[in-house]
Order: sequence, then structure tokens, then C-alpha cells
Amino acid sequence: MNQTNVQRNFKDTVFRMLFREKENLLGLYNALNRTSYTDVGNLEITTLENAVYMNYKNDISFVFDFELLLYEHQSTYNPNMPLRDLFYVSRVLQRRIKDENLYSGKFVRIPAPSLWCFITEQISNLNSRYSGCRMPSRRNRTIRHWN
Repeated sequence: MNQTNVQRNFKDTVFRMLFREKENLLGLYNALNRTSYTDVGNLEITTLENAVYMNYKNDISFVFDFELLLYEHQSTYNPNMPLRDLFYVSRVLQRRIKDENLYSGKFVRIPAPSLWCFITEQISNLNSRYSGCRMPSRRNRTIRHWN
């Protein structure tokens, strides 16, 4: 019996190709958030292109409505996705505020992260990754898994 080897990153590559266009990305955002935004000028893509951070690639990240959104596509469930996403968010924020003086008395505003992972019907709660620590924000840090 001949066994066919399937390239696991094929779906991931298609996902990134489809949603690297601002119009498609805003359409996905609208579908997930039940909104109807049309101005892509307010959308800033922050995807870490051609960069591998801690041996992981960032699929799609962008800032919209002062929220840092990270969309990941996974072909299989990974229980460490919340931790991986925190690394991605940290790197994106480092690049975003690189010219700010973090040691001054001036408050540096950062967009609230919203983490999404597209995979079959699994939900990971990011708050459960912190021992006795709550993440203050306007949203619960839940990584939503969809397929």
C-alpha cells in the first residue's frame, strides 16, 4: 500500500496568503466580531514576516481599534499555543514601541491583545497558564480555536 505524505503547512500557507490582504483580513475580523467595518486604513498589519521567533512563525497579526489581534492557524491542537502567542505578542510589541523610553515617567500605551487560533472546536483559556495571576484587561484572554 502506497502512503502519501501530506505537507502539514499547506493549509497554514494558504491561510496566510489569503489574509495578508487588508480587505480580506478586515472581512475575517468583521465575521469573527459581528461588526461591519469598511475602512482598511485603520488596520495596521504587524505580522512578523520572514521572521522566526523562538522557532515559531507568526501567522497573522494586526492592530485594529487599538487591539492587537493575533490569528494563528494550526492543523493539529497544540496545548502550548497560549504561551507561543504570548511570545509573538511580546515580539510585536517590542517592535511597535522600540523608540519609546520605558524608564521615563511617561505611560506607554499598548493595544490589548486578542488571540485567536483556528482549529477544530477546541478552546484554551490563556488565563489558566498563569499560576494565581489575573490578566487585567477589557477582555478575558481566551484563545478561540475554530476550523
